[in-house]
Amino acid sequence: MTMRQERAQRTANILYIIFTVLYWLNIAVVVLAAAGFLIQFILPEDLFWVNSESFGFTFDNAIYFKTSFPDPVNIKGFVQIFLLWTVPLGLMLLVGIRYLVKILKRVKEGDPFCDENIKSLSVIGFDLIAAAFLVNLAEIFLMNHLLKLFNIQNIQMNYSANIPYLLAGILVLLLAGIFNYGRFLKSEYDATV
Repeated sequence: MTMRQERAQRTANILYIIFTVLYWLNIAVVVLAAAGFLIQFILPEDLFWVNSESFGFTFDNAIYFKTSFPDPVNIKGFVQIFLLWTVPLGLMLLVGIRYLVKILKRVKEGDPFCDENIKSLSVIGFDLIAAAFLVNLAEIFLMNHLLKLFNIQNIQMNYSANIPYLLAGILVLLLAGIFNYGRFLKSEYDATV
């Protein structure tokens, strides 16, 4: 085994541990969000009333909006939408991390160009492409509800795909094709030796 292979396997082992921990943490977040969504239906209405003289929120960390509302506001609908979107987006992240862990496991074992890694890369690529459309859709739902909640008018929101996620998904699918070609070259090399 060459020094590069050993370094790649050590790096894959470290990343494997990190992403395995992230995988289990993400499971906990999804379970808590799902439980929170169900529990909020039985909680008393009084818990969801917020009274503040000054309240701020941001749109994509680009625009910071500050408002004041002297009358109490019920945020139960916002909490419902937030928790409702957290579950499917968390599940999408869970799928991506799970397949990344599978890839890292095979890389640390010294078999990066196997069929399972090609399938895993394809799943991650399609997961990222789906996220390109769903993440912004969730953000539009949340911001729209927030604007209605605080009676903020004359703000128009437009929906578009998340271009970085879309490009990353396409890039990962191309990488799956490259891994497929690498698997083919490896099998040809093994057959000639």
